Amino acid sequence: MSELVGFTAEQPEQLYEAFVGAFGEEQRPFFALASAPGRLELAGNHTDHQGGCVISAALAQRTVGFAAINNTDIVNVEMGEFGRVGIDLSGDLQPVEEEKGTSAALVRGMLAKAKKRGVVPGFDMVVSSEIPVGAGVSSSAAFEVMLGSIIGAIGSGCAVTDPDTDYVSAMEPLDLATEAVEVEHEYFGKGCGAQDQIASAFGGVVYIDFSPASPEQPIVMPVDLNFEKFQFTPLLIDSRLDHSAYNDQYDAVPGDMFAVAKYFGKERLVDVPREEFNDRYDEVVGALGELPALRAKHFFEETARVKKQKVALETREWKSFAQGMIACCNSQQQQLKNVTPVVDFDENTDEEFKKQINMPQKIVDICAKLLTGWGGWRVHGGGFGGHIMALCPNDIVKQFTDETNRRITDTMFPTGDNRVERAYIDHNGATAYIIPGTAFAPATEEASAQELEATGISGIPEKEPEEERFVPTSAVTRAQVLSDAAAYATHMAEVAAKKAAESNDPKAAYDARVAAIAAAQAARSATDGSVDVKVAKYDSKNQ
Repeated sequence: MSELVGFTAEQPEQLYEAFVGAFGEEQRPFFALASAPGRLELAGNHTDHQGGCVISAALAQRTVGFAAINNTDIVNVEMGEFGRVGIDLSGDLQPVEEEKGTSAALVRGMLAKAKKRGVVPGFDMVVSSEIPVGAGVSSSAAFEVMLGSIIGAIGSGCAVTDPDTDYVSAMEPLDLATEAVEVEHEYFGKGCGAQDQIASAFGGVVYIDFSPASPEQPIVMPVDLNFEKFQFTPLLIDSRLDHSAYNDQYDAVPGDMFAVAKYFGKERLVDVPREEFNDRYDEVVGALGELPALRAKHFFEETARVKKQKVALETREWKSFAQGMIACCNSQQQQLKNVTPVVDFDENTDEEFKKQINMPQKIVDICAKLLTGWGGWRVHGGGFGGHIMALCPNDIVKQFTDETNRRITDTMFPTGDNRVERAYIDHNGATAYIIPGTAFAPATEEASAQELEATGISGIPEKEPEEERFVPTSAVTRAQVLSDAAAYATHMAEVAAKKAAESNDPKAAYDARVAAIAAAQAARSATDGSVDVKVAKYDSKNQ
């Protein structure tokens, strides 16, 4: 088959079969195929919503969608175990209170945002996902970004046959991520930051600085990081504790931080001078309580820590990066307090439930015993369940995995199953394709050519499996933002060099060298942009 980035060889055929099972086998002019990855949080925890900085990566696990227009005003989405939702596009698409916290809310919200940008035709869609739900690897962000990508692809496909209609178009990754965050706030009801959606839309590894005055326009810079080349392996250890059951405790974290910022007359903590916060710390404790003050303290320390970890990655100082992970975990335990949910036990509480609630902390303890002096560890994502991330030396990955599983089995759950998985980074962000409706139909070459011509999607070479057909912006176009990142990095190098020259300071000179390296890496990456929405001719015979 033609190479479809973000999909395994058999997925289009399987998705088509699922689509036919859900919506029938009637002829469709074209199919839209989109996917988006989950998120690996390498550095930075609960800093994005306050204007801090993070280092995030796209995970190899993805959420995929397969759709086709249905000539109605209804969008039908079949989500397997999460059921089916139907949204009437002719309605006002305002948030529905009863839908909050559900996939239906995300579908409604992404459609509402898209309608403000152009005409959205009714369509049917099936969804499949490799990303575990409630595990702290951003299944909801990937779902939102995939939805935005497939809506843009549907609009691009319709524009081919009906160029006079102002159909919704695909989006740049940062715009798509911003839209997805707004939907999660307004429709889903979760006050998340934007790092998850940005990581999913961009792909690869990115350093994100949320400090600019406009929170919708963070600075996104690619990071030259390939774990395959180095001596450490990122691992995710599943606590099997669904953090989505504790969204109220998650929401309290940014809520407390916003309260502290408001106490200083600011919107975000990034706008509060750290020295002033430290000087007035006891005053904050007296006014707002100890926990909000501790969480604000975490923000300031974690933001400074991430900046050091970025330099550590650029200079391949892995032990320094791992030490930053451990320091983050200590802060998560002592200040952020997002390792384990707070649950009131009584005499009727099931003993297995008590073990499950304490699993995140137990895994942190195991990591500390096995990796101290070797690697790093920290709670991954929003906390209160989900995964623990470990950075393990390559030569002891098997020993660490076996021993971690043994300790979990012997002391907590006699299941004997594997809790530890390697985290693979996906260097592709959200992807979107249009496949001619004839691609899956058994027909003669002549009939296929006639039907393809009738759709208005023409010019696909017989022997060339994939053609760059459309050039509107989309979630997989990275060239512009990479170019911007190169310009920003070059500017920072010039600033650091100037300071070094003025101060004759060795540290400033070192900072200048690091900034120059970052500028060179970003400039190299800026040549790797790709055309966004593509038309692909899928041929199951050539898999």
